[in-house]
Formats: sequence, structure tokens, C-alpha cells
Amino acid sequence: MLNHPLHPALVHFPIGVWGIASALDVLVVIGIKPAEIWPISSGLIGVGLVMALLAMAAGVFDLVKITKHQSEPPRVYRRLIYINYAATGRLSRLA
Repeated sequence: MLNHPLHPALVHFPIGVWGIASALDVLVVIGIKPAEIWPISSGLIGVGLVMALLAMAAGVFDLVKITKHQSEPPRVYRRLIYINYAATGRLSRLA
């Protein structure tokens, strides 16, 4: 496990948790037990944010390992890192 990148194993968790939270939000909008479902959905969004931060940290660590022999990461990687940080920062303000 130590020789394999950790980021690909972690990115599925926030996506799945946010998908479940979205489905629960739809149930709340329809009117199916909103008092019971709303706190669960909110908690899942928080869990997704924590998992996203862990996945981003693992991604940066994996990127450093991959680009250790290069003078700097390719521009595409840097741009993706900036986009992910900005998107997660915006999501954390909404929760």
C-alpha cells in the first residue's frame, strides 16, 4: 500500500457521500420526513468535506512523490490543485 498512490483510493468517498446527501436533499424537498433526513444530509456534507480535504492532501503528497525528479510540477497539475482548493474552500463556507 505504501508504494501505491493514496489519492485515487480516497477520492471516491467524498463523491459518494455528497451523492447520498444530494439524494436525501431531494427527499426533503419532496417532503418525505424532512425533520429526520435533513440532519443526516447535513452531516454527510460535513463528512464529505473532511474526506475531500484528506483526498486533496493525499493528492498533493502523491504529486510531490511523482514529480520528485522534475524541477517543477507540470502546469496542468498546478492548475488542478488551485481549482480544487478554490472549490473546496467555497463548499466549506456553505456547510
